Amino acid sequence: MKFNKKMLIAVVISFLFLITTTDPCLADTVHTTQQPNIEISIGECQWDGTKSMTPVTFTVVNTKLIVTKPDEGNFPVVPSISPATVNLPSGRYDYTWKDNYDPGFGVWLKIVTGSFELLPCIPQASVTFTPGECQWNSTTGSITPIAIELDHAELTLNGVTYTTSPSSVNLGPGDYGYSWSPIGGYQGGASNQTLTVGNCNPTASVSHTPSGCVYNGSQSITSVQFNIIGADVLVSGSSGDVYYPTPTSPSLSLPAGLYTYTWSVLPIYNGENGSHNFTLGTCVPAGVSYTIGDCNWDTQPPSRDLSFSVNGASVTLNGPGGPFTPFSSNMVFENLTLGSYDYDWLADPGYAGSGHVDLELPACQPGIASAVVNLVGCGVDDQNNPYAEITVSLSGSELSINGETYVLVHREMEKRQPCYS
Repeated sequence: MKFNKKMLIAVVISFLFLITTTDPCLADTVHTTQQPNIEISIGECQWDGTKSMTPVTFTVVNTKLIVTKPDEGNFPVVPSISPATVNLPSGRYDYTWKDNYDPGFGVWLKIVTGSFELLPCIPQASVTFTPGECQWNSTTGSITPIAIELDHAELTLNGVTYTTSPSSVNLGPGDYGYSWSPIGGYQGGASNQTLTVGNCNPTASVSHTPSGCVYNGSQSITSVQFNIIGADVLVSGSSGDVYYPTPTSPSLSLPAGLYTYTWSVLPIYNGENGSHNFTLGTCVPAGVSYTIGDCNWDTQPPSRDLSFSVNGASVTLNGPGGPFTPFSSNMVFENLTLGSYDYDWLADPGYAGSGHVDLELPACQPGIASAVVNLVGCGVDDQNNPYAEITVSLSGSELSINGETYVLVHREMEKRQPCYS
């Protein structure tokens, strides 16, 4: 076949029209040629209330892009403009596009394939427990309010099912089983879980305080005050007696001896059982007394004796002629200088009391001597011997009758022979 010049021009014009009309993106290849290319940009997944949707932006340059979703029947996703953003559900997507166009033959020499994955973003359901402040009283023990927040979840706690968040649930100390599952298309869940609730129980304690000992004339009695918190208490004595103090009746009156008290912690208190020993001593009153003797005219200057009677005490005497050695038994100080004295005393162990005493050894005053003898009567003794009954009164003097000397202040019914007046 022969072509003339006019026919060749017509063929060239027709070919150029085919390029332009077959694929507009290749028009004006002489001045604005761009390499065929695509870009796929995946945005952030969003949950629309029922499913995951992800914005995907397709940018197509001088080519044709076809996107399909195999698990849903290969439906095509064909962007109508470039760039184009399409919201796609989660899953795998395949795509193809053409590259390397041969203008000489008017065909694409390369088909490019690929795929991308859109991951789901199903929101997580949740269950949140928030403990409040634990409260304690002697009737219920520890109670803790637990705030429960349910986010698209159904909860079963301690045998009770909740589908909405309760204001709070009051729980005592212990372990509570629970399970929960998601609702409304959300994901998550847990089973065979344990919620542990602590306690704010006060700590049990027991102590004792002896508050005073009294001697009742036969034995020492001590008042013992017990401070009891959250425990049962038993007190046992060495004699076998038992006592049961309580928080409302905490006082005991106990005789001297060894005691042991044991306690058991009540259920709504913290702490451990225990025991304690204590000893109560005696408190027999100690006694100290003194006697001032008569004037001793045989010393110069005259003096007096000072006698002490001591029971369960230590005594320290102070005064003229001191210091004196402390003593704890009966004591006689002879021929003391007349004047002012004092003594301090303190009870020995097992006794009670203390004191301070001032005393005066008075001056000796000479008096008038006298001797008086009175005849009471005469009589006969068992051997038929006569005798006389007389009374003798002496003051600052000695009396001698028939060779017998009298220095007593008063003497009665002396026998004399023979009977005379």
